[in-house]
Amino acid sequence: MGRGDTCPNAAEISRMGWASPATGGAAISSAVLPPATSGGYLSYNLPATYLTGTGNYIRVRPDWLGSSYSTTLTGRNLYLAVRVAKVGDAALGTSYAGLVSVGCVAWARHTCGKPAVAQ
Repeated sequence: MGRGDTCPNAAEISRMGWASPATGGAAISSAVLPPATSGGYLSYNLPATYLTGTGNYIRVRPDWLGSSYSTTLTGRNLYLAVRVAKVGDAALGTSYAGLVSVGCVAWARHTCGKPAVAQ
């Protein structure tokens, strides 16, 4: 392990097994989230990542953005979590604290803690 202070994001804490997605928030895709034109939306109450590792992020798989986002090699997952500068996140900068953090990870590198399977 390295030395020093760090504030891993939702994708990183998920991969390390320190966090799990909110109920229904493990893989939000076009199959789960209807187009905005139909008035569809999803609502989640996320605890700050320092409070608990259970249900503290959602993962969005934006397959509705076309072929560049819908293949294993070029696709991206978006991870959303609430970050507050306390306990394990105490070193979080003031420009990031108290906000929703959005991270982006290639599908081929990460699929909720398990190796990605080619599609």
